[in-house]
Amino acid sequence: MTDHPITPFGRNREGNEGERVGRVPCLAICKPHDDPGLWLLHCDASWEPIGIQAWNAPDVAVILTIDEMISIAERYYSGLAEHWRRI
Repeated sequence: MTDHPITPFGRNREGNEGERVGRVPCLAICKPHDDPGLWLLHCDASWEPIGIQAWNAPDVAVILTIDEMISIAERYYSGLAEHWRRI
């Protein structure tokens, strides 16, 4: 997770009911109970999710490790690397 203000760039498709989320104060990597892969949650300052990136389309490889998710997230969010914290 990171609580550093995050500004997306590039081709990411994070969203909430089709709307782009834009800058968020927090990101969290989560493992849902009913999905084999990890999700990247875009959260408000209270850690409430306001958007999800799931990488779960039929033709997309499922992300299974935290390190893989961090690596992918860092492609879309400038300056994120030093702000991740594992809890």
